[in-house]
Amino acid sequence: MRLYHYCCSCSAKRITARGFLRPFGAQLFDVDMVWLTDQAEPDREGLGLTSHLLKCDRLEHQYVVDVDPSEVERWLDSSVRASLAREVGFYEFEDGRQPETWWIARRPVFAIRNRAYVSPGAFSLRTAR
Repeated sequence: MRLYHYCCSCSAKRITARGFLRPFGAQLFDVDMVWLTDQAEPDREGLGLTSHLLKCDRLEHQYVVDVDPSEVERWLDSSVRASLAREVGFYEFEDGRQPETWWIARRPVFAIRNRAYVSPGAFSLRTAR
């Protein structure tokens, strides 16, 4: 199964050096996981990588992840999501998000940076560098 991980330059340096993605505490959920998507051509709003809170282009780099389906969970079917969905204020479907394209891994997964990938659209902070 082929999935993708998108990130800014800060994260890309560490991922490329390691050669894999490691589960890390998701900022909003306090759960160790790797966020993945089945979108080879990313939709910024659909993935929730709008950079409204962070000052970087979170679609700047693409990593290709080839995994056995048993190593990942579809976000909408995951036990993590089921637990979070019971909380007041859980809002994954707002602002054009497309959680049906999201996947998670709870263990490290190998990842290869796609150097031919070009981030979609102009990003204002990126052009200021």
